[in-house]
Amino acid sequence: MVETPGHTSDSRSLLIFGPDGVSRLITGDMVLGRGTTVITHPDGDLAAYLGSLDLLEALVRAQHVEELLPGHGPIVNDPMSWLSFLSAASVGAAGSSSSCACRRGPYTE
Repeated sequence: MVETPGHTSDSRSLLIFGPDGVSRLITGDMVLGRGTTVITHPDGDLAAYLGSLDLLEALVRAQHVEELLPGHGPIVNDPMSWLSFLSAASVGAAGSSSSCACRRGPYTE
């Protein structure tokens, strides 16, 4: 089990090795099978989320993880591509003032 904060401060992911020899990572709501997860103040933290994505990428490489098992959506069969997409999407959203995922607190203009 590894701590993967970001979506929430207490998010965890679990690496499992199946009897079929396949390494899988249960990601819960940290990584979804479709779209990006919501990161909201006060419990969510974008910097922690990006760090957790980096950690998961390293784990996928080191343990040859073949599948991500998300809390919602389909099984992810190409973990590295999906994690890279999520990192790029999150960094892009962080630079956009119109992104709901990166705002802290109530909306004001």
